[in-house]
Amino acid sequence: MKIIALIGKDHCGKTTTLNIVHDLMLENGKSTCKITIGNPIYKDFSDIVDFKTLKIAFFTMGDYSLETTRIIKEYKEFNVDILILASNTKFVNPIKLIEKYDHLLVKKTIDTTNTETGKIAVNNSDAKIIFSLI
Repeated sequence: MKIIALIGKDHCGKTTTLNIVHDLMLENGKSTCKITIGNPIYKDFSDIVDFKTLKIAFFTMGDYSLETTRIIKEYKEFNVDILILASNTKFVNPIKLIEKYDHLLVKKTIDTTNTETGKIAVNNSDAKIIFSLI
């Protein structure tokens, strides 16, 4: 299993960005079991997408260390090809576990304009970078 981890601090747009990646993937793939997790206002989810010849899992609740490490082990058992997840940089254990796999760490770009337009632009840019790594 390969892991693509979008890493960043609390509330920096990790989940929003991974929702964009998920939507891009669904243009040419099929979701098998998207589940909203945690508080729905945060739009965190878990899913497996059949994309081309790959089984790609998503997990966006990266602000919870124990859940992140649990899901990495769980999706390994599901034999997914790629796990795309969010991970908060304040937690050491998820990053240590991610580094045991074939992995790519993508640092979340922070909008410096503090505008909604700026946030949308950096989230879309990060999503395209992650999508290109698949």
